Amino acid sequence: MEHYYICFFDETKGGKGISNPMKMDLQVEATPMDYSLMERFLALNPYKSLPTSDPKHYDNDRNIYTREDEVSVSTFSNLVESSGILLQLFSRFITEECLLSPEANSLYEKLDVAIQYINKHLDKRISVSVLADLMCITPDHFSKVFKRIIGMPPCEYIQMKRIERAQTLLLTSHMSIIEIAEKVGITNLSQFSRLFSKMVRCSPREYRVKQFNELKSDNHPM
Repeated sequence: MEHYYICFFDETKGGKGISNPMKMDLQVEATPMDYSLMERFLALNPYKSLPTSDPKHYDNDRNIYTREDEVSVSTFSNLVESSGILLQLFSRFITEECLLSPEANSLYEKLDVAIQYINKHLDKRISVSVLADLMCITPDHFSKVFKRIIGMPPCEYIQMKRIERAQTLLLTSHMSIIEIAEKVGITNLSQFSRLFSKMVRCSPREYRVKQFNELKSDNHPM
């Protein structure tokens, strides 16, 4: 049994992001080509493979994706090919519905600016007023537009993105739970734990232990 893990952060740097991420296909069956792409990626970047399957020992924090100065740096052509592989794998989850084709200055295009702002500022306080200003509309109008397009109120969406980011950090970093709570903009640990448990159906600590145990079980089948 093999397990491949890639973490894509929804922090678009320039250009257009995913206008309607709720419409992405999040369960895609891997093809033989996908396996070939992963094998090629690891051949180009051998230092990014996990040296051991034991989650207590492997270095699986976010730095593993950026710590290229501590290893033999890939050639420029390898970096370009690696980026292409990751984009090709990520494209499997893209649907026509999540990439709307809005006209210039439409509400969809303006909303994309607000969504990117949310993704880039999860560690800070995000007010509906600030998001509404980005779209040059009133907060009430913004809330109605956001719910109509995204399918949930902006505050609920922000909470969801905070917890999603927290789930990622629980699995890809060695940060403590209180550090993760602060990293996703929830400075009150009790509030963070309640919100996490409500959305994930278990506490942050239980989630981390459960996922690590499942990963260990997948790598050591009976």
